[in-house]
Amino acid sequence: MIFQNQKVDGLIGNTKWTLRSYGCLVASMATILEVDIHAIAGHAEYFNSDGLLVNPQKVCDDFGGEWNPDRSDIGLRPVIVETRFDGKLHFVVWTGDRFYDPLSTNGNPLRDYKIISFRNVRKKGGDTNHNLTPDEARIIYRNALLREPENDDMLQGRNFDEMMGGVKIELEQRFATDVAELSKCNTAKQDLIQGSIQKQAMINAITEENLELKRANTACHELVDEADKDRDKALNKVDDLTDKNDILQINLKNCLNKKVRAFGGIWERVKKFFKKLFDK
Repeated sequence: MIFQNQKVDGLIGNTKWTLRSYGCLVASMATILEVDIHAIAGHAEYFNSDGLLVNPQKVCDDFGGEWNPDRSDIGLRPVIVETRFDGKLHFVVWTGDRFYDPLSTNGNPLRDYKIISFRNVRKKGGDTNHNLTPDEARIIYRNALLREPENDDMLQGRNFDEMMGGVKIELEQRFATDVAELSKCNTAKQDLIQGSIQKQAMINAITEENLELKRANTACHELVDEADKDRDKALNKVDDLTDKNDILQINLKNCLNKKVRAFGGIWERVKKFFKKLFDK
């Protein structure tokens, strides 16, 4: 089995549909038949106008495979599995103990797959009932990962062990690069965690300051309310004193009027007395 992903340029047959978006079944067929994905996609007679593979028997006849239309599990391994990906029809390859997803650059499963049906196809002369392990499956990390299709030594009949030695070296180099990148990611992660801790401390400090401001604001309002009450009491006292002053003024005026009237009576009597006295 030569794993191939669908993340490549090219159209499906003579349609407008791209391998990158809709080539999962083509890539799965190419993986099991060990042919280049473009070799299958280049045959317009395999597909309908919607880019659907409608002639898998012809594909197998042309590329040295055997096709069984039974969509139940008849025991072929590897086998193409129909599943759903984000609610859409999707095909992956199942070896019996792991899945290879054409949407993944290196075939690693992207999620847990629910098997809906099978597409039973095998390469002529291949093992028909064996659960391949990752080490047993001849997986070529293609295109974006290791090599372009035209430089694929496996497809040009080069000695497999020799080719895999080169692949091993390239994988080791990529692994070292990935380890370095992982280290950088871990450092960045720790920086983010530390930054998050510092930001949380700042948030806590601001929150505490906001609580202090809230308490101070509450105390200020209490003082204002108390001052308003004292002002109201003072105004009430002024009103009371004003009323008492008005009453005193009225009483004083009445008293003066009485005294004036009394004095006027005495003066009239004095005038009458002197008038009588001088009239004699």
